[in-house]
Amino acid sequence: MKLPVYCAVALGLTALASAQPGKQSGRSQASVSYIVLQDAEKDSLIGISSEGKLVSTIANGAGGVALTADKDGNYIVAGKSRLLRVSPSGAVSTVATAPGGAQWNAVAAEPDGSFLVADVNAPGIWHVAPDGMVASEPEFQRIIRYPATILGLAVDEATGARSVLFDSGARFLRLLRQSGNGASVEVRLQGAELRSPAGFASDGSGGFLVTANVGLGVYRISPDGGVSRFADLPNTEGEAAALTRSAVGEIVVFAPYAQSLVRLNADGSRRDIISLPRSIQFFAAAVIPFPENKR
Repeated sequence: MKLPVYCAVALGLTALASAQPGKQSGRSQASVSYIVLQDAEKDSLIGISSEGKLVSTIANGAGGVALTADKDGNYIVAGKSRLLRVSPSGAVSTVATAPGGAQWNAVAAEPDGSFLVADVNAPGIWHVAPDGMVASEPEFQRIIRYPATILGLAVDEATGARSVLFDSGARFLRLLRQSGNGASVEVRLQGAELRSPAGFASDGSGGFLVTANVGLGVYRISPDGGVSRFADLPNTEGEAAALTRSAVGEIVVFAPYAQSLVRLNADGSRRDIISLPRSIQFFAAAVIPFPENKR
């Protein structure tokens, strides 16, 4: 896995819905969450069962560097120059094409069916309407200017509030929050030192969770920008490339170099570690419903 791609992975995650009950064979009728990974070598979306034992291909030809899901349960892939939609049955279609010079490396779904995508080149944020129309976001463009680097992008499913974590280019990390009515608040992060941040996701209570590769761990960012350590990650997992959180509170940290998924409970305690097959090299990952009867 090449380093530039690995860095892009960290930007591409967002919190998604929990799994829904499905018909199951030989198991209880309880809801089951699945980890859906984008496989770099095979240019495909891969579904992995919650216990890490069963693997299946969802679709081929869906290459990209960031992954989320829309309100209808389709998988949305940011592929640098385009945004793809992959149905649960594996059909691949193009949602939108990036404007000339733009390079999309993160995506978040909005409640109305549209999407926000982060542009690593501008830097900036683009809005993609449900019909594929692409437009710039002036307020984000005004505040996030070169040489800033966008580190994370999230949208609150309930309120529609948008949040961007970025490095201002002056060695300060900042959080830009935009409410559903368009009002923006920018805060500088303070408290525990957050170095080399990676995955970024809502914590379900107005704050955010982010992984850090220096001082390996998971940190919480409060709405006012306060930073505190939330969970430790042992060095045996290697670097933490990404993080996501399901609607039921399960937190999953992805460690690609160690080929493992570290699952945390809502209070930060460690639930378990799942080892992945060495043949899987993933660019992006998320907790997405994947009913067993679809395998």
